[in-house]
Amino acid sequence: MSDWGIPLPSTHTNPTEDSQDQQDGASRVEEEDVHVDEYTRYERSMTTLRKQANKLAQQLEKDTEICDHFNEVMGPALQVMSKLSLQASDRAAMLQKQIDTARRLAVMRETNAARETREDAGAAVGDQTTVQCHLLRDRILGVAKAIGVIENELRRHDNIVTTTYEACSKRRALIRQ
Repeated sequence: MSDWGIPLPSTHTNPTEDSQDQQDGASRVEEEDVHVDEYTRYERSMTTLRKQANKLAQQLEKDTEICDHFNEVMGPALQVMSKLSLQASDRAAMLQKQIDTARRLAVMRETNAARETREDAGAAVGDQTTVQCHLLRDRILGVAKAIGVIENELRRHDNIVTTTYEACSKRRALIRQ
């Protein structure tokens, strides 16, 4: 009770100590007549504190009503904001999934494009078009014709060599005889 500025009645009464306690404790009790007993001063201090407590209780009640009204007004707004933040989080997660999927698709497309390019290059070398087949056939026929000409020329030379050899063999045989 001394923390609230209320001097407690003591078992011994000394007016000089009471007045000193009032000055030292900075109590809210006004200077009273020294002849008023300690119980009366205690009752007056309690009455003053009750009045202050009632004022504080009324102020607390008003503040509580204001807070309740604020909560009534802001509660739905905060719920909406909470729902919106959850929806935004869900949307962000979905967009991140879409970004990841797009990246995977881009890698797959790049891989497929490289594979198709390799296949197209293989097709250009291995699988020939009709025009390419005709051109190749014409070249093969041209080479076959050239080979035929060379064969004929070689046969002719072979015949000449054979004829010359036979003539040389006959001459040698004549010379040896």
